[in-house]
Amino acid sequence: QNHQIVTQLPLPTTVVDFWRLVTQYNICIVIAFEGDSVNEDQTVARYLPKSVDEPLSCTPFEIHTGPVAAESFWDEQKIKVYLTKTNKTKSTADHILKHIRYHLNDLTTENFLNFMKKIQVCACQEEGVVLYMCR
Repeated sequence: QNHQIVTQLPLPTTVVDFWRLVTQYNICIVIAFEGDSVNEDQTVARYLPKSVDEPLSCTPFEIHTGPVAAESFWDEQKIKVYLTKTNKTKSTADHILKHIRYHLNDLTTENFLNFMKKIQVCACQEEGVVLYMCR
């Protein structure tokens, strides 16, 4: 079965809810349609770490990212979500998914169709739910 969810980019008050959604609904791919201006937009929260070396903590979750693989019209990276335990020990990631950010400044019909074909291939290779989000 092909399950998909559509939502908005996380707000400053909903980042924990976003990661709860990702883990509870077995999200395998997050597709983010973001423009370059989203970094300056204070109504959209930072939901990913700034770098591979700097995890993002949003209790009870700790988010780690892999290196960014830049494609023509999107960036792709692996995300590991850890659930912070009371004893502060971590073994393996509680949830692993793929994050794909589409560059809205390259939004043409041809580019978008190629991107959606890529998403279909990725979704068929993964088991879980695909989450689409935009502003």
